[in-house]
Amino acid sequence: MKKTIMTMIAAVLISGTAMAQDDQKRPERPRMDKKEMTQKRTDRMVKQYGLNSKQAKQLQTLNLNYADKMGPHAMGPRPAGGPRPPRHGGKGEQMVPQGNPQKGLMGEPTEEMKKRFAKHEETRKAYNAELKKIMTAEQYSKYEADEAKHRAMHPRRGGHGPKAKKE
Repeated sequence: MKKTIMTMIAAVLISGTAMAQDDQKRPERPRMDKKEMTQKRTDRMVKQYGLNSKQAKQLQTLNLNYADKMGPHAMGPRPAGGPRPPRHGGKGEQMVPQGNPQKGLMGEPTEEMKKRFAKHEETRKAYNAELKKIMTAEQYSKYEADEAKHRAMHPRRGGHGPKAKKE
């Protein structure tokens, strides 16, 4: 019995050490700055929606203007290997998963969260209004369809936005 337990403990320790070494072997990728992130987003949208060179220049300007307003996630995923961007307050503090006296984490959203979400929605609507001026009607309708599909695949939690259906 003792032998079996000791063998299991040794196996767990060895596998944990091996996984830690795998993480150390992973090469660190360079971090992208705001301009690179917006360029990548612009290039993706130009290709995806078939924008011409004039539209591409206008879109690049629009994306640069909204990069800070829309937060760290708006211009694409976080840089690989880099630190996670600040969540919620945006003042550099990370959200700590623990009980929140104002509810917030998994309960009802706080007033502050509701205000931030409303501000984000307002900014998103302004971005989309300017984007609509740049794109043709056909390009913009394809963009809207893609956005709706994305929102359906990634429902919001915390009491705002589309919710996942409970069965």
